[in-house]
Amino acid sequence: MDEGDVWGDAGGVFEEHSWLGGDTKLRVYRFLDEEYAIRSIQERRLKVSRLDDLNDPFEFQVALDRSSAESIAITETLKNLSDQWGVLCFSRGWGNPVIWSHYARKHYGIALGFEIPDDGPMTVTYANALPAPRFTRRDERTEIDTQSIQEILATKFAHWHYEQEVRAWYELESCTREGDYYFKTFSAELNLREVILGARCAVAEADERLRLLASSVTVRRAALSHDRYEMK
Repeated sequence: MDEGDVWGDAGGVFEEHSWLGGDTKLRVYRFLDEEYAIRSIQERRLKVSRLDDLNDPFEFQVALDRSSAESIAITETLKNLSDQWGVLCFSRGWGNPVIWSHYARKHYGIALGFEIPDDGPMTVTYANALPAPRFTRRDERTEIDTQSIQEILATKFAHWHYEQEVRAWYELESCTREGDYYFKTFSAELNLREVILGARCAVAEADERLRLLASSVTVRRAALSHDRYEMK
């Protein structure tokens, strides 16, 4: 199959993730180094990742020969998406000690809890096999199934399941750009509600840098459970 005959419907991938907002909210958590968490609080924004910023080289890989026309076409589709969209990765919970070790500098960091529309984010699926994309034939050309692209964007290796990850996608045009970086400002759709200091974090709950927080934001410190491998 000729590479030029394979297409992907990039425009339809995020139709169900438009971030227009719903009445019900989902509580999610972003784990950061202390320095970046404090900066995010002070500047009221989060850095948005591009597709090639993510930390797993298996991200967006598929069960196809990487030299095939179909695989190359998927790569091009993802590149087009990356040129237009960025992502914020969150966890559904903050009690797992492993995620603190990996993403919050060995429990010296901070978790920021946000309320976001619960009809917006993609929930990550964990699997042992790479996703197998589907193709359809239309008007003398082969198209990559839109749902397949969504699966590629939200599938990770099973051993990442502890993250309980959800992914919120934003058009880069809606973000603030500074050089090569993009930032999403806190808002009703990205509403900071909790600041959870790591068990080893040097920041005090009464730290003056936290005084900028609205009264609706809860500040607490994570502590080790006395009978489970869990943060409370």
